Amino acid sequence: MARVLIVGCSDPGAGWAARLALHGVDVAILDPSPAGRQRLAGPLETARRWVPTLYDGPMPKEGTIEFLRDFEKAHQDIDFAMVFEMSDGLAPLPPQMGHLASAGIPVVVPQPAGGALQAAPSPDAGASMAWLLPVAQFTPGGNHGAHLSDIACEILNDCGVFPVWRSADGGCHWMGDEVCTDMPAEAALAACSGLLAACATIPEPDRAAALAGLLRSLKDRDLGLGRLLARLDRRRAGALSTETGDLVQLQVLPAWIDYNGHMTESRYLFACSEVTDAFLRRIGAGLDYVATGFSYYSAETHIRHLGESKLGERLMGRVQVLAADPKRLHLFTTLCRGADVVATLEQMLLHVDMRANRACPAHPAVLARLMPIAAAHAALPVPEGAGRHVGQRRDAPAS
Repeated sequence: MARVLIVGCSDPGAGWAARLALHGVDVAILDPSPAGRQRLAGPLETARRWVPTLYDGPMPKEGTIEFLRDFEKAHQDIDFAMVFEMSDGLAPLPPQMGHLASAGIPVVVPQPAGGALQAAPSPDAGASMAWLLPVAQFTPGGNHGAHLSDIACEILNDCGVFPVWRSADGGCHWMGDEVCTDMPAEAALAACSGLLAACATIPEPDRAAALAGLLRSLKDRDLGLGRLLARLDRRRAGALSTETGDLVQLQVLPAWIDYNGHMTESRYLFACSEVTDAFLRRIGAGLDYVATGFSYYSAETHIRHLGESKLGERLMGRVQVLAADPKRLHLFTTLCRGADVVATLEQMLLHVDMRANRACPAHPAVLARLMPIAAAHAALPVPEGAGRHVGQRRDAPAS
């Protein structure tokens, strides 16, 4: 697991520590003042509430946060260090930073308020929220040249952060991820400044909620900075294809809530479809397979709404194969909140040749993965609710 050293737990440092931890990075904080621990509490609460709302897939297991006292020991098992002011407002001393340099640890210095935020009406407005943004400007420190180390770029990308640096001639450049090059770095920094300026007059804690909402809106419309958030979703979805695929975790997002304050009807279908998609990746019928001209189409669905889901709640989905043959796939998805079942979805899928627009047998490689799972699931009890129809009484047997 990645481990990052945060030197100085000022407000920006505390925010970055919280963000890194929420994305599964272990964080060591070097700040001798007791105020550092107090500074961390607010950003950590904000991160836990709002960072997951920016993404559609499950968040990784939260990383640990450890406070250190000794610069000489701070270099142990560290991938790179980020340097801020200390919680008492002082900068780290040169001899202290020398310990990191002598240990060969890459050091990066985020620009004030996270980078290129001069358009924010006040420094405090930028400092309190910049770590939520998908773009940040850094100045590499130490003897590592103008660019961040590869490991620093990789860890930041895994946390949904795309770093930029400003060259001697004043130009801005992306570091570590060529996917971002279709959006100029200068334009991305300007967009960050604009979002912070738009939210700066909103008091906390609503300020963080407003910024997360704006970012989420951009992502849902595949615009601007929202494309960078979607980039991490795709990256994590690709990683899921190597896992079991029949277990998905989701969090109820603000856009999923209806006028009753609960998760809206269509989002139950969306959540269950995410489970189906994960299973299709598991059997080798994901996007790469679709690109060959073949896919599974939904022919029939039956969803049951069994419980309420509210903002921020985490849901878990499982899928059971009820039946399968070369052309058809009969699935039963269960969506749970803890031990409580909130919805089930029974679904019949047809394998389709998209060019001919007709059903056809799945590729042998897909069937080689699917059929052993179907055989194993055949030994499981038929899930409660399978085979039911609309309007059927709960005490009536399924057909």
